[in-house]
Amino acid sequence: MKAVEHLYKANVIAKADYHAVAYQVSKTNARSEEVIIQTGVLDEAKLLTGLAAVYKAHFVTSERLAAAEIPRPIVELLPRALAEKLLILPVHFDAAKNLLSIGTPDPEIVSNLDEARKAAGVKEIRAFIMRPATVLAGIKKFYAGDATALTALLPAPTAAPSPPAVSAGAAPPATSTAPVVSAISAVSTAAAPPPMRPFSFSSPGPEPGSDAGPASGRIQVAPPAPSPMVTHPASAAMKAARPIATPGPSPSPLTPAAAMQPLPVSLGTSSAHETLERFRNIVGLIEGGRQELRGHSSQVAGLILRLGEYMGLDQKTLDTLGLAAMVHDLGKLGPLHINAREVSTSPEHSDAAQKTYDAPARVLESLGLTVPRAALDIVAAMYERFDGKGTPNGLAGQRIPLGARMLAVVDTYADLIRASRLPERKAMTPQEAIAELGKHGAKAFDQDLIDNFRGALLGGGSKETKKTSSSTWSINIHPALIIDASPDETNALEFVMTDQGFDVKTARTLERARELLYANDGGGFHLVISELDFPDGDGLTLLEEIRKETWGKELPWIVLTSRQGGRAAQKSYSHGVLDFMAKPMPTDLIVAKSKALLDKALKDRVVRGVSGSLQEMGLGDIVQVLFYGKKTGKLTIRTKTAQGEVHFLTGNIANATWGGQAGVDAFYAMVRFTEGNFAFDPSFEPKERLIEESNEALLLEGMRRMDEENQ
Repeated sequence: MKAVEHLYKANVIAKADYHAVAYQVSKTNARSEEVIIQTGVLDEAKLLTGLAAVYKAHFVTSERLAAAEIPRPIVELLPRALAEKLLILPVHFDAAKNLLSIGTPDPEIVSNLDEARKAAGVKEIRAFIMRPATVLAGIKKFYAGDATALTALLPAPTAAPSPPAVSAGAAPPATSTAPVVSAISAVSTAAAPPPMRPFSFSSPGPEPGSDAGPASGRIQVAPPAPSPMVTHPASAAMKAARPIATPGPSPSPLTPAAAMQPLPVSLGTSSAHETLERFRNIVGLIEGGRQELRGHSSQVAGLILRLGEYMGLDQKTLDTLGLAAMVHDLGKLGPLHINAREVSTSPEHSDAAQKTYDAPARVLESLGLTVPRAALDIVAAMYERFDGKGTPNGLAGQRIPLGARMLAVVDTYADLIRASRLPERKAMTPQEAIAELGKHGAKAFDQDLIDNFRGALLGGGSKETKKTSSSTWSINIHPALIIDASPDETNALEFVMTDQGFDVKTARTLERARELLYANDGGGFHLVISELDFPDGDGLTLLEEIRKETWGKELPWIVLTSRQGGRAAQKSYSHGVLDFMAKPMPTDLIVAKSKALLDKALKDRVVRGVSGSLQEMGLGDIVQVLFYGKKTGKLTIRTKTAQGEVHFLTGNIANATWGGQAGVDAFYAMVRFTEGNFAFDPSFEPKERLIEESNEALLLEGMRRMDEENQ
């Protein structure tokens, strides 16, 4: 709907046409651009001219795209699946500026452009406007070789050819007998390329404040000087295993022999971040064929970096750790997915580890990809055991590289919290996974690293602050419910949310979602992320039902949907959702926005003095919220048997009372409660601070005492 809304606000279409198009969109769920053209409100040229004026960008018509030649290496900078998902077509690559130009109907969706930029490994993305049908037809033509894909979108032939489309107010170009080289061609050869049909990008005219005259609305890009094929710096690694070749019996001038060879990639040729992103793409392609592994290496990389940052390691070491984690599973494609815990307990896994511990190094060498020896040493030693009974060399204790000991911990943790394809093994919660690691401490793992990993997941502190090991240790996490019928669209989201401190449950139907939500007055969830379209009903109907429940009136709720149209968003916001997100959206961005919105929602509820349930928000969470908000007031805790208070002075715990106890002992008594209610009164002000310990020290000591009681 956004296209027709923009055009209506810009007075490009009349009010009656706007309502007619909006009605048709609501009935068919089609893109408004296509409805505008199909109903005859505007033709393609006028549609794109209007949108170009709105977005202040150039545009490409179907006719111009049909006449253009886009070299295969440029098209393959983005995988076809990603191009279709984001509705983006690569059209031009400027090697000198490391800039990729793409065609898209959604130039304002920054997240899409950023995802395309990262996938292509370029420095910058420039968007040209195309209608949605043109992008899809272009993908068929340039990815699949369907030469007729754009035919249906071309205007009917007329007796005399019409002049090239130019933007409003732009003068037609001067006549020239010299051929115009395609503006979207970025690859030149030593031999002059054959003449191409004229191609140009049209723009809405000179930018405000520009001295350029009307003719500047027409853009023509001069061809680069003759040179060997330009190899995209980030695409080389992605294509090393499948060099680009033009179909036919003889090599094309666009694919010289040098381009057919694997190209080395090393940390010395680009930033560590860019290198990590390149290997993320390579590993993603390999993992994509195994459902149970999809996203695993990326998750492990995130976990090891979090642990390394918590331990205060330097940036160079962090870069090496991240790269080691990203490639640690390359070549290990057998029936078993092994980890350090399984290797220490299963002869079958130990044998598999002995055979595959050096597989990543061999795979990387065969592809011509260069990584630091330190990263390969980490991967090769990840199955050594702390007691010296591991593989391949029987190293023990501190003789095992620190990175290998860290990788063993986080890789095993990532496996434990992931649902297994084996029916007898269910995914563990983060707390259960940490406890399981602790059971094998000093045997398979470095116990100190397990303690530090606890701290990294909890947040705060440093490597000097040790956490006590116990199977009953509890992490402050947020229970969350994802309601979505599509596993493919939510698997990555579940993994990233779990990595970021959420305890995630998933419902594939509205019926299952109701069961989980109505259990125990909201199921204890802190957050719900829901699609709207389900085989068994409408997600908006469920939202309306939940909002009628006492416990559901303020339940934080985010809509993440592929449904288009403003009505769904308006109705969702009318029922108090935190945000309405449109698919597709990068997973990291979804989680980041969800955390920020949830933190604000919980903070607002506590700060304004609204009562809540300790099942919904534990005392540790409340203490952190009040600390970061530097709040002063009185927190009242009520259980079935007693009532207590915690006094805050500018975010710090000043005093506590519980039964006949006062001070720190009263606070330690209340830390353990998971059932009951709380209420915060910001009008109360403590007269003095009687507790001097920091909030963090109080929470950690409270947990230590809980551990001792449960041992």
